[in-house]
Amino acid sequence: MRGGYLLFLELTSPKTLQVGRLGTHEFPAGLYVYAGSALGGLESRVGRHLSKEKTKRWHIDYLTEVAEPLDVYAFESSKRIECELAGAVKRLGGKHHMAGFGASDCGCESHLLYLGEPRAASTQSSRTCGT
Repeated sequence: MRGGYLLFLELTSPKTLQVGRLGTHEFPAGLYVYAGSALGGLESRVGRHLSKEKTKRWHIDYLTEVAEPLDVYAFESSKRIECELAGAVKRLGGKHHMAGFGASDCGCESHLLYLGEPRAASTQSSRTCGT
């Protein structure tokens, strides 16, 4: 299958990463989403991103080395759609985190968006009515 994807990742603690030619950058703990395209095959591209041991080729390789993958949403397409996907995430409240990340071959600000800190699960006890 060819098309685009959204890769959801979590950093459980802040990290300082050297991201190729983009330089060193601070990544706060929290949820991130990366928009990408894979016209040569989504399965192999996403599989590569999820692998911890790889030669760093793309900006996302630096983040996937230390972040935990949460989910992937794939979209079948015969054209590159990562710019549209990143734009949709931004319109839903995502914040561009690092200028140029994943976007060195287009006019987008970034294809990596920060969604914020994960929300803690509720620790409130539940009540059972009628007992």
